[in-house]
Amino acid sequence: MCWPPTDRSALARSSVRTTGGRNWLRQSRPSWPHKCLEPPSQSLVPTRLPPQGERALASHPGGHGIEGVPAASRGTLAPGLTGQGRQFEAICRLQSCPRGNASFAMLVITATAEWERSHPSAIIGLLEISGVGNAQTSSELDERKRQTELRLRERFKGYARRDFLSLPVMMTYHQYYKRFGKTYHVLLQLESIALKGKTLPSVTPAVDATFLAEVDTLVLTAAHDVSNLGEPVSIDVAREADFITQMKGDRKTIPTGDMIMRDAKGVCCSIIYGQDDRSPVSPETTRVLYVAYAPAGIPPNLVDTHLRAIEENIRLFSQSAKVEQRRLLSTSICAG
Repeated sequence: MCWPPTDRSALARSSVRTTGGRNWLRQSRPSWPHKCLEPPSQSLVPTRLPPQGERALASHPGGHGIEGVPAASRGTLAPGLTGQGRQFEAICRLQSCPRGNASFAMLVITATAEWERSHPSAIIGLLEISGVGNAQTSSELDERKRQTELRLRERFKGYARRDFLSLPVMMTYHQYYKRFGKTYHVLLQLESIALKGKTLPSVTPAVDATFLAEVDTLVLTAAHDVSNLGEPVSIDVAREADFITQMKGDRKTIPTGDMIMRDAKGVCCSIIYGQDDRSPVSPETTRVLYVAYAPAGIPPNLVDTHLRAIEENIRLFSQSAKVEQRRLLSTSICAG
């Protein structure tokens, strides 16, 4: 399923329709029929539970109209896409809705049936933000980093590795990485801050906003420069001979089955090996896509909280930044 928590003003402006006669209601009060998820605040709510193969739609907080296209049947591609394998997520298409003197199209991101089969109950969190001022340091963000470091040292004082691994979210990631003979890097980063007195890294404000949220929620996240991603973009699993060129230029063969993101030019992110060298955020980046990777066992509401924490950190240095999309992709199918 794919749903984005949205604010009340976005609901008032949104225009949403679906094909096939399925109606969607704009509501100002939460009403969520899915029993297996916590209800998102002020969401777009289906009049009835969609059948398998269709997913809830993303609402665009900037006031754009969104058309929901039912997912293609398995073995076929969704209309207008020429990409990787069979698509099972509903596609969110931007209609022509200008904002000011320009028109913006949010990045279309789908997921493959192979991902659904390989990672049941996994979640992908998507947060796309434009108008990010990323060239200058931020004293407000730096202050929050120092406060976070102090809080982590107090919270985890006296912890050993086994204590960190007893945290439910950390254990979920540890088990995922262990399948591939690796150690979750957020565990190492948390240990270095809480136990060894290290500080959070300083890269650019938009990247630092991610680090801040990661050490709080432990949810793994990558940040991409949208201008360097080419559609179609899809969440997928690594196949034999898939590789990624890391930010430092090292070429790595990705282990089969790892959760990845592809764009038109190849793999642009892998859980095990991180981001590619084509799409990292730079000081010149103004439009960022944050992708949170949550294996089975990570609660959807935690992923949503994590995305909102990143947005809150960004507003410390870019108050006028615009959320182009914020939604969750999930392989779960709710019943009843």
